[in-house]
Amino acid sequence: MSVGTAGNSDSRHGLFAWSRDINADQWKAFYAAFLGWTLDAMDLLLFAFAVGSIGKVFNLSETWVGALFSVTLFSSAFGGALFGIVSDYIGRVRALTYTILLYSAFTGLSAFAPNIGFLLVCRLILGLGMGGEWAAGMPLVLEHWPKRLRGFVSGLMLGGWYWGYLLAAAVFQFVYPVFSDTPDLAWRTMFWVCIVPALLTFWIRTGVPESPVWLARQKRLRESGGL
Repeated sequence: MSVGTAGNSDSRHGLFAWSRDINADQWKAFYAAFLGWTLDAMDLLLFAFAVGSIGKVFNLSETWVGALFSVTLFSSAFGGALFGIVSDYIGRVRALTYTILLYSAFTGLSAFAPNIGFLLVCRLILGLGMGGEWAAGMPLVLEHWPKRLRGFVSGLMLGGWYWGYLLAAAVFQFVYPVFSDTPDLAWRTMFWVCIVPALLTFWIRTGVPESPVWLARQKRLRESGGL
């Protein structure tokens, strides 16, 4: 019994042995990008939950409903490329901050949409932030973590998407019913909830260290006269 117990203890210890190599700064980088990705997913699924009410309020055809989804995904592709470039110039932390602010702010503005055109523009712009969040956040994490753990941590990052779905489901379950008698107010309230992620940016800007890889590159550029 004692031998078996000791063996199990060693196994558990070995399973999490990798965590001894991760310092506080590396965890901060992970949490910042992970939470950004989680809240990114929460926004997308909340819209999926709300689109039925939106369609009724604005009397939308299926074509318009599809357009609202498509424009966000379309602009996300451009947002990834755009903020990938931006993060190379201004740093991963600042770029990540801007992407979260972008999709939080324009999700909040969506709640004030007086018509479908206004809502469409908001979805277009917030899509840039949604796509850009991954492009800024993933390099921040990978450039902090040891090379041998980068595949592992990218898998952990991906899990944030599903936590975002769970958060969206919780908001829909507990917030939407409170206003369900007024569908126009119900979907708008869910979008107001999405302004909360903007608060995360204060911690990211002050508490999360910049990528050491990016800092080293900037130093080399300064020394070579490239900046």
